[in-house]
Amino acid sequence: MVGNRPYNFASLFPRSVLVVAAGILSVLMCALCFSREASAQTVVQTAETAAPPPLKYIPDEARDKLAEARDDKSRTRASLELADGRLIQAAQLAAGEQHDAAAAQLGIYQALIADAIRHLRQSSKPVSRNRDLFKRIELALRAHVPRIESIRRITPSDDAVNVKAVIEYVRGARTEALNAFYGDTVMSEGTGQKEAQSSGENAPNPPPTP
Repeated sequence: MVGNRPYNFASLFPRSVLVVAAGILSVLMCALCFSREASAQTVVQTAETAAPPPLKYIPDEARDKLAEARDDKSRTRASLELADGRLIQAAQLAAGEQHDAAAAQLGIYQALIADAIRHLRQSSKPVSRNRDLFKRIELALRAHVPRIESIRRITPSDDAVNVKAVIEYVRGARTEALNAFYGDTVMSEGTGQKEAQSSGENAPNPPPTP
């Protein structure tokens, strides 16, 4: 303020400069609004175009074959064979660009693996008696991961989300199988060592030899 008069900033710049600055500011504001709207539309379109997750179920013919198993060992072998067959079909369908059908096979594959682990968990035998079967599952899943990865690489992004979810599940199932394989053994060994140490500490000293 100069004296009692308000200071006029507009007098510092020519009118043409002010008009150009106002125009640039308007363009920047419009661009910002458009960018936000485009980003929101992209999120909505991605959610709308992403393929739904496949159903995870075991077909009747596969259930019948599993029911024929005589014991846990033969049932685990049958589960892994059936799961391997679904992976083969999924890879063939993905190579033929039948991605929905490939995803359906992966859903059945995942259900078979989950059922195999659940069956061993719920077996009447102690988990320690089925350690070798859990290890067999873990080794199979280790080999399955690169095969599913190869399916993901040839799958469009809209469908690849579900393939990646199967990969994450398999990695988690591997961890579960390894925990079942090592858990009881590690615990029993640790317990045995503690008991041995305890018995050694509490044992009476041997009498001195004459």
